[in-house]
Amino acid sequence: MKNLMTVTIAVLGVAGCAIAGPVNIDPDAFAAGTTLTSAFAAATLTSNQIGANVQFLSATNDIIGRNPSAQPVGQISTPSTGVLSFAWNESAGGNQRFTEWAEIVMRFRADFSANANSVSIDILGNNSFDFGYLEAYRSDNTLIQRVNSANVTAGNFQTLTINSGTFNIAYIISSGIGGETVGLDNLNANLIPLPTGAAMAMVGMGLIGVRRRR
Repeated sequence: MKNLMTVTIAVLGVAGCAIAGPVNIDPDAFAAGTTLTSAFAAATLTSNQIGANVQFLSATNDIIGRNPSAQPVGQISTPSTGVLSFAWNESAGGNQRFTEWAEIVMRFRADFSANANSVSIDILGNNSFDFGYLEAYRSDNTLIQRVNSANVTAGNFQTLTINSGTFNIAYIISSGIGGETVGLDNLNANLIPLPTGAAMAMVGMGLIGVRRRR
């Protein structure tokens, strides 16, 4: 009597595991004005306020792609790629979208769908004296590393990079230092790859069922 094995594969939930390796998160992937908060499978993008000196308490968390030349007020930066950079909403000012970031006003945050071992973002200058930073955090909110830019002048940019050496970066925060305003563009990350034995992991998750019959 032969033994026959039937393998049943259920793919529910696997799609979310497919984002791995190098990823690029750039506003130019979508039309201007598109809400980018959940537009990228590799990361959730939000804005984040800190400190007692925040100037816009009614800002929403949504991030959009915007051409800095459409900036409602203030100085403007030049995107490092394409024509769009990351912008945040300020609903108190008539739902205005600002492409310039300062940590006393608003910070950019990206939570990755899987841990990364390296991240980078472009800091865009908008006048003769601008400084930005990039911070990488573990999932328990422990700071892994912070890097600050040199002075980035109007029309120029500097790419800030953090290499942690292991896949422990759960999210990043970036903005201008103190009251300095900068633009932000072209986020890149290297996410943890799927293991070679991905099928065995699926078995452990109950996604593959094995039934033996005679």
